[in-house]
Amino acid sequence: MEELVIQNQLLDLKRRIKERLLKVGLEPAEATAESEWITKDVSGLSVAQQILFEGSLKEEWNTRIEHILRERKKRVPLQYILGHTSFMGLRFSVEPGVFIPRSDTEALVEATVETVRKEQLLNPYIMDIGTGSGAIAVALAVKMPHAKILAVELEEIPFRVAQQNAALNGVFERIQFVRGNWQEHVPLDLDIIVSNPPYIAESLKPTLAPEVLDHEPHKALFGSGEDGLGYYRELARTTRFAFNKIAGGWLLCELGDGQASDCQSIFSEQGWTQIGICSDLNGVDRVLSAHS
Repeated sequence: MEELVIQNQLLDLKRRIKERLLKVGLEPAEATAESEWITKDVSGLSVAQQILFEGSLKEEWNTRIEHILRERKKRVPLQYILGHTSFMGLRFSVEPGVFIPRSDTEALVEATVETVRKEQLLNPYIMDIGTGSGAIAVALAVKMPHAKILAVELEEIPFRVAQQNAALNGVFERIQFVRGNWQEHVPLDLDIIVSNPPYIAESLKPTLAPEVLDHEPHKALFGSGEDGLGYYRELARTTRFAFNKIAGGWLLCELGDGQASDCQSIFSEQGWTQIGICSDLNGVDRVLSAHS
Protein backbone atom coordinates (compact mmCIF):
# COMPACT_ATOMS: atom_id res chain seq x y z
CA MET A 1 0.00 0.00 0.00
CA GLU A 2 2.83 2.40 0.81
CA GLU A 3 4.40 1.91 -2.63
CA LEU A 4 1.04 2.66 -4.25
CA VAL A 5 0.74 5.96 -2.35
CA ILE A 6 4.24 7.03 -3.33
CA GLN A 7 3.70 6.00 -6.92
CA ASN A 8 0.45 7.94 -6.96
CA GLN A 9 2.31 10.98 -5.65
CA LEU A 10 4.54 10.86 -8.70
CA LEU A 11 1.59 10.30 -11.02
CA ASP A 12 -0.24 13.16 -9.35
CA LEU A 13 2.83 15.38 -9.82
CA LYS A 14 2.83 14.67 -13.56
CA ARG A 15 -0.93 15.19 -13.73
CA ARG A 16 -0.66 18.60 -12.09
CA ILE A 17 2.16 19.61 -14.39
CA LYS A 18 0.14 18.54 -17.43
CA GLU A 19 -2.92 20.49 -16.27
CA ARG A 20 -0.83 23.63 -15.89
CA LEU A 21 0.68 23.15 -19.35
CA LEU A 22 -2.77 22.71 -20.89
CA LYS A 23 -3.78 26.04 -19.37
CA VAL A 24 -0.71 27.61 -20.99
CA GLY A 25 -2.12 26.55 -24.36
CA LEU A 26 -0.25 23.38 -25.22
CA GLU A 27 -1.95 20.56 -27.10
CA PRO A 28 -2.67 17.45 -24.96
CA ALA A 29 0.03 15.28 -26.55
CA GLU A 30 2.62 18.03 -26.14
CA ALA A 31 1.56 18.69 -22.56
CA THR A 32 1.87 14.98 -21.75
CA ALA A 33 5.34 14.76 -23.27
CA GLU A 34 6.53 17.89 -21.48
CA SER A 35 5.15 16.75 -18.12
CA GLU A 36 7.12 13.52 -18.48
CA TRP A 37 10.24 15.43 -19.50
CA ILE A 38 9.95 17.93 -16.65
CA THR A 39 9.40 15.22 -14.05
CA LYS A 40 12.40 13.25 -15.27
CA ASP A 41 14.63 16.31 -15.46
CA VAL A 42 13.69 17.68 -12.05
CA SER A 43 13.79 14.38 -10.16
CA GLY A 44 16.67 12.82 -12.07
CA LEU A 45 14.66 9.59 -12.17
CA SER A 46 13.91 7.50 -15.23
CA VAL A 47 10.40 6.12 -15.66
CA ALA A 48 11.54 2.79 -14.23
CA GLN A 49 13.20 4.49 -11.27
CA GLN A 50 10.07 6.53 -10.65
CA ILE A 51 8.03 3.33 -10.39
CA LEU A 52 10.49 1.90 -7.86
CA PHE A 53 10.98 5.18 -5.99
CA GLU A 54 10.49 4.72 -2.25
CA GLY A 55 11.31 8.19 -0.94
CA SER A 56 9.19 11.29 -0.51
CA LEU A 57 8.74 14.03 -3.07
CA LYS A 58 11.36 16.65 -2.38
CA GLU A 59 10.49 20.29 -1.77
CA GLU A 60 13.18 21.47 -4.19
CA TRP A 61 11.41 19.57 -6.94
CA ASN A 62 8.29 21.68 -6.43
CA THR A 63 10.38 24.86 -6.34
CA ARG A 64 12.05 24.01 -9.64
CA ILE A 65 8.81 22.92 -11.24
CA GLU A 66 7.16 26.22 -10.28
CA HIS A 67 10.01 28.10 -11.95
CA ILE A 68 9.69 26.00 -15.10
CA LEU A 69 5.93 26.46 -15.30
CA ARG A 70 6.21 30.22 -14.78
CA GLU A 71 8.57 30.39 -17.74
CA ARG A 72 6.37 28.12 -19.84
CA LYS A 73 3.45 30.45 -19.10
CA LYS A 74 5.52 33.10 -20.91
CA ARG A 75 5.84 30.52 -23.74
CA VAL A 76 9.59 30.25 -23.29
CA PRO A 77 10.59 26.95 -24.97
CA LEU A 78 11.09 24.15 -22.46
CA GLN A 79 14.49 23.40 -24.00
CA TYR A 80 15.72 26.90 -23.11
CA ILE A 81 14.36 26.61 -19.58
CA LEU A 82 16.03 23.25 -18.95
CA GLY A 83 19.12 24.25 -20.92
CA HIS A 84 19.30 21.11 -23.02
CA THR A 85 17.55 18.90 -25.54
CA SER A 86 18.02 15.54 -27.25
CA PHE A 87 18.99 14.93 -30.87
CA MET A 88 19.89 11.56 -32.40
CA GLY A 89 19.95 10.17 -28.86
CA LEU A 90 22.63 12.68 -27.86
CA ARG A 91 22.40 15.49 -25.31
CA PHE A 92 22.82 19.06 -26.57
CA SER A 93 23.00 22.28 -24.61
CA VAL A 94 20.76 25.06 -25.89
CA GLU A 95 20.12 28.61 -24.75
CA PRO A 96 18.39 31.73 -26.09
CA GLY A 97 20.06 32.73 -29.33
CA VAL A 98 20.51 29.13 -30.45
CA PHE A 99 18.10 27.40 -32.83
CA ILE A 100 16.65 24.36 -31.06
CA PRO A 101 17.39 21.06 -32.89
CA ARG A 102 14.30 19.22 -34.12
CA SER A 103 13.75 15.53 -34.69
CA ASP A 104 12.92 16.38 -38.34
CA THR A 105 16.60 17.15 -38.89
CA GLU A 106 17.59 13.61 -37.89
CA ALA A 107 16.52 12.60 -41.41
CA LEU A 108 19.29 14.84 -42.79
CA VAL A 109 21.91 13.13 -40.61
CA GLU A 110 20.69 9.68 -41.60
CA ALA A 111 20.64 10.60 -45.31
CA THR A 112 24.21 11.89 -45.05
CA VAL A 113 25.43 8.71 -43.37
CA GLU A 114 23.70 6.67 -46.07
CA THR A 115 25.34 8.76 -48.81
CA VAL A 116 28.77 8.11 -47.30
CA ARG A 117 28.01 4.39 -47.20
CA LYS A 118 26.59 4.27 -50.73
CA GLU A 119 29.48 6.23 -52.21
CA GLN A 120 32.01 4.18 -50.21
CA LEU A 121 33.74 7.28 -48.89
CA LEU A 122 36.45 6.04 -46.54
CA ASN A 123 37.43 9.43 -45.09
CA PRO A 124 34.69 11.84 -46.13
CA TYR A 125 35.32 15.56 -45.88
CA ILE A 126 32.03 17.14 -44.80
CA MET A 127 31.10 20.81 -44.36
CA ASP A 128 28.15 21.81 -42.18
CA ILE A 129 26.94 25.25 -43.24
CA GLY A 130 25.27 27.22 -40.44
CA THR A 131 25.96 24.66 -37.74
CA GLY A 132 23.87 26.39 -35.05
CA SER A 133 23.92 24.20 -31.94
CA GLY A 134 26.29 21.86 -33.74
CA ALA A 135 23.65 19.11 -33.77
CA ILE A 136 24.30 17.92 -37.32
CA ALA A 137 28.11 18.15 -37.17
CA VAL A 138 28.32 16.47 -33.76
CA ALA A 139 25.90 13.68 -34.68
CA LEU A 140 27.85 12.99 -37.89
CA ALA A 141 31.14 12.94 -35.98
CA VAL A 142 29.69 10.47 -33.46
CA LYS A 143 28.25 8.23 -36.17
CA MET A 144 31.30 8.42 -38.47
CA PRO A 145 34.61 8.56 -36.56
CA HIS A 146 36.44 8.40 -39.90
CA ALA A 147 34.90 11.65 -41.17
CA LYS A 148 36.62 15.03 -41.30
CA ILE A 149 34.08 17.72 -40.47
CA LEU A 150 34.15 21.49 -40.92
CA ALA A 151 31.41 23.39 -39.07
CA VAL A 152 30.84 27.04 -39.96
CA GLU A 153 28.66 29.46 -38.00
CA LEU A 154 28.31 33.23 -38.26
CA GLU A 155 26.64 34.10 -34.97
CA GLU A 156 28.58 34.30 -31.68
CA ILE A 157 26.23 32.47 -29.29
CA PRO A 158 25.59 29.36 -31.39
CA PHE A 159 29.26 29.21 -32.37
CA ARG A 160 30.20 28.98 -28.69
CA VAL A 161 27.42 26.52 -27.85
CA ALA A 162 28.30 24.28 -30.82
CA GLN A 163 31.83 23.88 -29.50
CA GLN A 164 30.46 23.10 -26.04
CA ASN A 165 28.23 20.41 -27.54
CA ALA A 166 31.12 18.88 -29.43
CA ALA A 167 33.06 18.64 -26.18
CA LEU A 168 30.00 17.34 -24.32
CA ASN A 169 29.72 14.48 -26.81
CA GLY A 170 33.42 13.73 -27.03
CA VAL A 171 34.09 14.83 -30.61
CA PHE A 172 35.57 18.32 -30.20
CA GLU A 173 38.98 17.24 -31.53
CA ARG A 174 37.41 15.87 -34.72
CA ILE A 175 35.45 18.93 -35.79
CA GLN A 176 37.03 22.10 -37.16
CA PHE A 177 34.91 25.06 -36.05
CA VAL A 178 35.12 28.29 -38.02
CA ARG A 179 33.19 31.45 -37.24
CA GLY A 180 32.27 33.63 -40.18
CA ASN A 181 30.41 33.82 -43.46
CA TRP A 182 30.40 30.31 -44.89
CA GLN A 183 31.10 31.58 -48.42
CA GLU A 184 34.51 32.80 -47.25
CA HIS A 185 35.48 29.44 -45.78
CA VAL A 186 34.50 26.85 -48.39
CA PRO A 187 37.31 24.37 -49.17
CA LEU A 188 37.81 23.11 -52.72
CA ASP A 189 38.02 19.39 -51.98
CA LEU A 190 34.83 18.56 -50.10
CA ASP A 191 32.95 15.30 -50.50
CA ILE A 192 29.70 16.47 -48.90
CA ILE A 193 28.02 19.70 -47.87
CA VAL A 194 25.15 19.55 -45.37
CA SER A 195 22.93 22.38 -44.25
CA ASN A 196 19.69 23.12 -42.46
CA PRO A 197 19.20 26.64 -43.81
CA PRO A 198 16.52 29.13 -42.76
CA TYR A 199 13.54 28.37 -44.98
CA ILE A 200 10.35 29.77 -43.44
CA ALA A 201 8.73 32.50 -45.53
CA GLU A 202 8.14 35.79 -43.70
CA SER A 203 4.47 35.57 -44.66
CA LEU A 204 4.11 32.53 -42.39
CA LYS A 205 5.00 34.41 -39.21
CA PRO A 206 1.38 34.53 -37.98
CA THR A 207 1.18 30.73 -38.13
CA LEU A 208 4.13 30.10 -35.81
CA ALA A 209 3.84 29.15 -32.16
CA PRO A 210 4.89 31.83 -29.65
CA GLU A 211 7.77 29.59 -28.54
CA VAL A 212 9.23 29.85 -32.04
CA LEU A 213 8.29 33.36 -33.13
CA ASP A 214 8.97 35.16 -29.86
CA HIS A 215 12.03 33.27 -28.62
CA GLU A 216 14.07 31.51 -31.29
CA PRO A 217 16.57 33.46 -33.44
CA HIS A 218 14.87 34.79 -36.55
CA LYS A 219 18.06 34.53 -38.59
CA ALA A 220 17.87 30.77 -38.18
CA LEU A 221 14.18 30.63 -39.03
CA PHE A 222 13.29 32.90 -41.93
CA GLY A 223 14.63 32.39 -45.42
CA SER A 224 15.26 35.21 -47.85
CA GLY A 225 12.93 36.01 -50.72
CA GLU A 226 9.15 36.07 -50.68
CA ASP A 227 8.98 32.27 -50.74
CA GLY A 228 11.73 31.76 -48.15
CA LEU A 229 13.87 29.79 -50.62
CA GLY A 230 16.64 32.33 -51.12
CA TYR A 231 19.25 30.30 -49.26
CA TYR A 232 18.61 27.28 -51.47
CA ARG A 233 19.17 29.42 -54.55
CA GLU A 234 22.43 30.65 -53.03
CA LEU A 235 23.60 27.15 -52.17
CA ALA A 236 22.70 25.82 -55.60
CA ARG A 237 24.46 28.70 -57.34
CA THR A 238 27.66 28.93 -55.31
CA THR A 239 28.70 25.52 -53.95
CA ARG A 240 29.26 23.34 -57.02
CA PHE A 241 32.90 24.47 -57.16
CA ALA A 242 33.62 23.20 -53.64
CA PHE A 243 33.89 19.49 -54.31
CA ASN A 244 36.55 16.99 -55.27
CA LYS A 245 37.38 17.82 -58.89
CA ILE A 246 37.48 14.18 -60.02
CA ALA A 247 34.58 12.53 -58.24
CA GLY A 248 32.43 15.58 -57.55
CA GLY A 249 30.39 15.67 -54.40
CA TRP A 250 27.00 15.76 -52.75
CA LEU A 251 24.95 18.50 -51.17
CA LEU A 252 22.23 17.52 -48.70
CA CYS A 253 19.90 20.05 -47.09
CA GLU A 254 16.76 20.07 -45.02
CA LEU A 255 13.52 21.26 -46.61
CA GLY A 256 10.43 22.89 -45.21
CA ASP A 257 7.02 21.32 -45.68
CA GLY A 258 5.88 21.53 -49.28
CA GLN A 259 9.19 22.92 -50.61
CA ALA A 260 10.55 19.76 -52.28
CA SER A 261 9.33 20.43 -55.83
CA ASP A 262 10.48 24.05 -55.92
CA CYS A 263 13.88 23.16 -54.48
CA GLN A 264 14.34 20.34 -56.98
CA SER A 265 13.77 22.89 -59.75
CA ILE A 266 16.23 25.34 -58.18
CA PHE A 267 19.05 22.79 -58.14
CA SER A 268 18.20 21.35 -61.55
CA GLU A 269 18.36 24.81 -63.13
CA GLN A 270 21.88 25.23 -61.72
CA GLY A 271 23.11 22.01 -63.31
CA TRP A 272 23.01 19.66 -60.33
CA THR A 273 22.28 16.01 -61.11
CA GLN A 274 20.91 12.92 -59.32
CA ILE A 275 18.54 15.14 -57.39
CA GLY A 276 16.56 13.13 -54.85
CA ILE A 277 14.19 13.64 -51.95
CA CYS A 278 14.13 11.70 -48.67
CA SER A 279 11.24 11.64 -46.22
CA ASP A 280 11.38 12.00 -42.45
CA LEU A 281 9.77 9.57 -40.00
CA ASN A 282 6.41 11.28 -40.53
CA GLY A 283 6.55 10.68 -44.27
CA VAL A 284 7.16 14.36 -45.06
CA ASP A 285 9.61 15.22 -47.86
CA ARG A 286 12.42 16.55 -45.67
CA VAL A 287 15.84 16.18 -47.31
CA LEU A 288 17.11 17.12 -50.75
CA SER A 289 20.27 15.49 -52.06
CA ALA A 290 22.04 16.54 -55.27
CA HIS A 291 25.31 15.70 -56.99
CA SER A 292 27.60 18.37 -58.35
